[in-house]
Amino acid sequence: ARSQGVEFTWVGEGKRAFFAVTNGSPALRGLASGTQNPVPPWGALTQATDWSFTGRVEYLLEGRWSQFKQFTSPVGSEPASMFGFAMHAQIEDRTGSGGRKTDQWGLSADLSLNFDGASLFFSGTFQNQKFIFNNVPNTDWLCYVFQGSVYASDNTEFFMRYEGGGPMQDPLGNNTVHILTSGMNWYLEDQQFKVTSDFGWSFGEIQTVNANQMVGWRGSVNRNAEWLFRTQLQLEFREDSMQ
Repeated sequence: ARSQGVEFTWVGEGKRAFFAVTNGSPALRGLASGTQNPVPPWGALTQATDWSFTGRVEYLLEGRWSQFKQFTSPVGSEPASMFGFAMHAQIEDRTGSGGRKTDQWGLSADLSLNFDGASLFFSGTFQNQKFIFNNVPNTDWLCYVFQGSVYASDNTEFFMRYEGGGPMQDPLGNNTVHILTSGMNWYLEDQQFKVTSDFGWSFGEIQTVNANQMVGWRGSVNRNAEWLFRTQLQLEFREDSMQ
């Protein structure tokens, strides 16, 4: 879904900040899958919000900002590291289903480490949502991601990711997901032309509350495991500016 607003950016010596005032996520009806996948940042399930803002601060611990324009560290790259902290909050201006507002706020933090042909990434997210489910007045989400990658050649990168988390409230069954994914990026022309394939395995059930159709994970109640295979071809077109 889309969100409209204004974003401000400030860049200093070794740090930068972003601040956006928008109409929420997703505010303008959005995609039908928005109501089927209440996982953050899906939250404004009605058509508008009273106010919504998102802020992020990043600290460059080593290296250059340009090294974090892509989520990889090719062979021959210099070491670089970055720490980020973000916050999002929004309040609805009309009641949602059942006459209750689904307000929300959340925090996240992440650490990126780039090496010569390898990288590591860690992130954690906490999100609080009000009445996202009609019978639960308050829902706390706690989620985390660990990912590592290494280049086997100049244009072939292998990666592995472990992700987990879910709602903490007992009325939701305290359901959490634990997914291990391994895959490969084949860079035919850097980021402009590449093929990505991965295989994911879920340890245990994926309850409906944690299903995410957009990335392929569906609800699998009473099933002990779920797996998926994805592959995609990515093309990026650039227009060179004339000097």
